[in-house]
Parts: sequence; structure tokens; C-alpha cells
Amino acid sequence: MMTVCVLLFTVKRNDVDPLCKSVSNSKFDPRNQHYRFCVAVSRSAYFENEIMYPENIPYDCSIQEVSFRTVEGLRETAGRIYHERMMFCSVEYSSLLGGGSFLYISRAYRSNEVFVYHRNSDGMIYLENLSSNVSVADEINSFDFVEY
Repeated sequence: MMTVCVLLFTVKRNDVDPLCKSVSNSKFDPRNQHYRFCVAVSRSAYFENEIMYPENIPYDCSIQEVSFRTVEGLRETAGRIYHERMMFCSVEYSSLLGGGSFLYISRAYRSNEVFVYHRNSDGMIYLENLSSNVSVADEINSFDFVEY
């Protein structure tokens, strides 16, 4: 028997979230990392040959409701509603049936990982993938944070 533990913690503001504080809705903001995250996720092995190169349409992060569809996820959440602070990536699927859509990205538990979500045809946002080796700047895990 496998036990699944669901822990989602949403920060109160974009400026304290390691992922969201590095994105903005401006193409002209030199510190904006939105497009870099969208490209890194959409070009990952998980989405290989499924997503065309993403468009550079930046969005701010916002809080979205996360839904669960597996038996274990539904049992563990027991009807509770979870929200996650996410950024959006405008993507187009390679298949003729795919069309345009959004991928939703939120920070994961490690500084080099992000959760990737997709809105299903039922309108709910579900976890699609855990992408690793995506560099999210995090002061605690960088050389900018030095203890004396």
C-alpha cells in the first residue's frame, strides 16, 4: 500500500514566491524570466514533439484552484480545495486536435523543479508533470546569500 501526502503551500504575494517574483507581464522588463520558464518547460522531454515553441506572451502569476483526478489524490484531499500561485504559458500543441492552450507553472519543493499543470476540457486545472533541471532563482540556494 502506498501513502500519498498532499502538501500545497501558497505564498501571500508574488514578490515572495521564488518563481513569481521573477516574472512580469512586460516583454520589456529586463529581469522578466517568464519566457525562459515557458521555453524550458515546453522543450522538456515530457512535452517533446507535443508542443510547438511557445509564444512570448508574458503574464503575471495568479492564484488558481488545483484539482485532483487520481483515486489517491481524491482520497488524500478529501474534498478540500487547494490553490497554487501559478504563471501561464501560451502554447500550441503540435497535433491537429490539440490547438492552442495554456500550461500553468508553479514552484515545486526543490529550487530546480517546477510543477506543470494543464486545464482539462472540464475546465479544471490538473497536475501534468514535475519538471526538474529548471533553474528557478532562489536566494537561499544561491551565492547571494552568505552567512558570516
